[in-house]
Amino acid sequence: MKKNALFMAGALFCLFLFQLILVAPEELEVRNPNEFLKVDEWDERIQQNMKGILLVEAKSQRKIWELKADQAQALRESNSWAMSKVNAKFFSKNGIVYDVIAGETRFDSETKNMQFKGDVFVKSSNGYNFNTNQLRYSTEEESLLSDTEVLFEGFSAKKADALKMRGDRMAIQLESGVAQIMGNVVSEKFEANNQNLKFHSENVILSNDGSEARFQKDVEIKYEDMLLKGPEAIVKYDKSNKSAKSLDIIDGVEVETVDKNAASERLHLDIAKENLILEGRPRLLQKGDELLGTAIIFKNRGKSLEVKGAKAHLNSGSSGTVLDE
Repeated sequence: MKKNALFMAGALFCLFLFQLILVAPEELEVRNPNEFLKVDEWDERIQQNMKGILLVEAKSQRKIWELKADQAQALRESNSWAMSKVNAKFFSKNGIVYDVIAGETRFDSETKNMQFKGDVFVKSSNGYNFNTNQLRYSTEEESLLSDTEVLFEGFSAKKADALKMRGDRMAIQLESGVAQIMGNVVSEKFEANNQNLKFHSENVILSNDGSEARFQKDVEIKYEDMLLKGPEAIVKYDKSNKSAKSLDIIDGVEVETVDKNAASERLHLDIAKENLILEGRPRLLQKGDELLGTAIIFKNRGKSLEVKGAKAHLNSGSSGTVLDE
């Protein structure tokens, strides 16, 4: 009898410890959430409030994401979790890691989709920083998506020289590591080698290696006292020092200055040399006169001008002389 009593007491004590671990573990690691997070399979007698939870998703020996939360509560009616003070990491195939910090998160235990809410911050290992009010992770698309205003900062080791932009929404493809900001994308004025630049477009694609920002659709760029327009512009960065080294506009360029306009098929700005070069049937318009050439070069931030292979077409009221090379 005494042995049986001791056995029963030991069994009850083990059961108590088992329930305590399920109710409030210091840290719970679940390698495959499907095995544990099926809320409708849980014993209703166990209170489904947890603290210090860690969830990990992996496929083919590759970690897809991990999620830590200070607190988590199972919501039986929706087969999901409500979590608070969340820190999640998402791992792209090319090695980029995206850290997500949010005050509140809803985790769907069947689809493994996530909804982050509150002041959501995303920081990537390739130097990009995003801030938005809502963010969702789509398992099917393997993407981080937001339909609310997004603030971006990146492309500089120094905060004062960083490219800062805002847009209506964003998408980060974890398969490729490419990020996009979409809808009325506007940058703050920033300096590149002491030259002022400001961008506006409908879309910007951020390369996965931190070397390029590609602005698309109705692009307008304020460069010093000049306005540059085109369908697509590419800013390339030196990855060693995080500084902008060049700007290219392709597929049709318009340039507006205080007293003259220019147009060409393409434009190249060498930021270090402070030279802006128009090539591909370039032409310069001033007071109704048109100056053609093989290349038009705005030097010293547009303060001086050179036209190579110049030929002038003058209007009837002009008294100027036709120029030829």
